[in-house]
Amino acid sequence: MRNGRRDPHRVREDLLEMPITVADVMGQPMCFFGGGYLRLFPYWLVKKKARGVLAEGRPVVFYIHPREIDPAHPRLPMSASRRFKSYVNLESTEAKIRHVLQDFPVTTFQKAIREYPELVNSHVA
Repeated sequence: MRNGRRDPHRVREDLLEMPITVADVMGQPMCFFGGGYLRLFPYWLVKKKARGVLAEGRPVVFYIHPREIDPAHPRLPMSASRRFKSYVNLESTEAKIRHVLQDFPVTTFQKAIREYPELVNSHVA
């Protein structure tokens, strides 16, 4: 969502949201950190945008689909645009993930929640 919250927050008392991370590009939110976005963009740009998000005090949620680390997985028949979205740069995903693991502290959602203590005891108004 263009105007959605970008920080971890409670949606309601029993539901915590850890939004997929976005960074601004010319005033518009854009994802760089997982799936096709991670595959499409060069790592130097992903790293730059991640550092910017961290400087804002927000966590970066990196994510991948298991099929994205196996460039030799079976291909499904699909349209050219869908094929591009599904398979572009598969061969670079593993290296990008290795760079993420080297360049950034990685944790679990459970541990990340502890870093936002206001979420543990907060209540939705």
